[in-house]
Amino acid sequence: FNLTLRSYVIELISLGYQEDRAWETKQLNLSLGHHLTSSLYASFFLSRNLKKGENSVLRFSINYTKDCYGFGIGITSTPEEVRYSFMIQLKGLGSYGRTL
Repeated sequence: FNLTLRSYVIELISLGYQEDRAWETKQLNLSLGHHLTSSLYASFFLSRNLKKGENSVLRFSINYTKDCYGFGIGITSTPEEVRYSFMIQLKGLGSYGRTL
C-alpha cells in the first residue's frame, strides 16, 4: 500500500508498506518533502526493514533551483556505508552529479 498526502502541514508526506516474499522482507517507507523557500527544497526518505529492525536507507537532500540553474547536496546512509552527493544542473544543457 502507499498513502500520499500533498500540501498538508508539509508539501509531501508519503508512507508505504512493502512485503517481498522472495527476499523475505517487510519494509516501511516514509518520504517527506517541503519547499523552505520558493527556490529551496528539502527532502527526506527513510526505508526501514521491519524484520531486521534496522534502517535500510536513510536519505536527506537539499536542492536549490533558479530559472536556468540548480544545485543540490545530499547524504545517504545504509547499514554498509554513508554516501555524500553533489549535483549541478544547467537547464537546457543537462546536469552532472557525483556521489562520494
